[in-house]
Amino acid sequence: MDTSAAATAGSALGEPPSAVVDHSYLSSTGLREAIGPITAIVHDDTGMNSTVHLVTTQKGEYAIKAPKNVYAAGALHRERLVLQALTGLDGKHLNTPEHVAVVQCEGANDDEDRGGKRSAHVLSRLPGINGARLWKREDVSKEDRVAVAGAIGRTLRRIHDGWKPSVAPMRCGKDAAAPSPPEQSVFDGRSRGWLRTSLDTFYSPRIDRRLAALTEEEKEEGEDARRLLAKIRTVADTPASDKIWTDPPFWNDLVLVHGDAMVPNFLFEKDIDGEQGWRPTGIVDWGDAGYGDRRYDLGAGMCSLEHNEKMRLKEERGEAADAGEANEEQLERVVQSFLKGYGVEDVSQESRESIMLWMNLYDLFDFFAYSADEE
Repeated sequence: MDTSAAATAGSALGEPPSAVVDHSYLSSTGLREAIGPITAIVHDDTGMNSTVHLVTTQKGEYAIKAPKNVYAAGALHRERLVLQALTGLDGKHLNTPEHVAVVQCEGANDDEDRGGKRSAHVLSRLPGINGARLWKREDVSKEDRVAVAGAIGRTLRRIHDGWKPSVAPMRCGKDAAAPSPPEQSVFDGRSRGWLRTSLDTFYSPRIDRRLAALTEEEKEEGEDARRLLAKIRTVADTPASDKIWTDPPFWNDLVLVHGDAMVPNFLFEKDIDGEQGWRPTGIVDWGDAGYGDRRYDLGAGMCSLEHNEKMRLKEERGEAADAGEANEEQLERVVQSFLKGYGVEDVSQESRESIMLWMNLYDLFDFFAYSADEE
């Protein structure tokens, strides 16, 4: 493989070439048969649970993802099923990758304890750079970032309203429901039923198993998780007539949730004429997708936007990311643009706080997802 070509590919992305990363598994026979000889490689270092390489061959451009842990292996399998279910559906011009192949490669897993052959998933590569890299670019202004936040909101709304594929509910027990559109599911199309089932069949058993394995030093972390679970269960047990499910009315609708609606998973490209700013070109990483409550995505999007904007403001001002009224005003502009793009800019403060409640599910998931007892 030509390492100088890899540097060229990195420049084409508008990003500096990353540090040298072992990519020997990319020379496997199975990959060559699937996509042809690789002529350029860029390591995408934004992948937390999978090693990701962006490669070029004579056949085209691809993203190759190799799992680092058992959770990632399962997520890549789910991503393949979700992308297959989305094929042919009208996503209102929303671009998603195509799953090309699964290849067994030597050394595809970074975890030395597991070793041996692991599955590398090959997907078509979408154009553009990810939102996290966009947020760091010097030529992206505050106004640009506000506009991009609105585009992320609109993209999520198209996902939630535009697709009804036959996929399983997100993070529920294996027998909770067969893959089906939401109106045919055991939850009767209501997100309240999904949350209750998800807590009973997915979160609670795994948290109990994780708590049982904690050392004395880890017990405090375990108690925090227990309190958080009780807090979310109180919400799940709130009557269906409560405002948390009815204000606005579609809060209780079951929709296709992306499951990891963080800024790095949205791709953007600058219009050639420069007049339209940055336009979305697609969304990646569908391994956590399934039917659920739309606030799961909205909470993730809000938190991720706030995080990326705080880091950018800190760079610009050389001070604490949360210091100063000007910073707070800009953060609010970004969040409001996101909510307006989604179509809920006029929701009450109470409803806005309910969006953030769903971020607690992320915290609970992180508590057990990558532990050894989940294997």
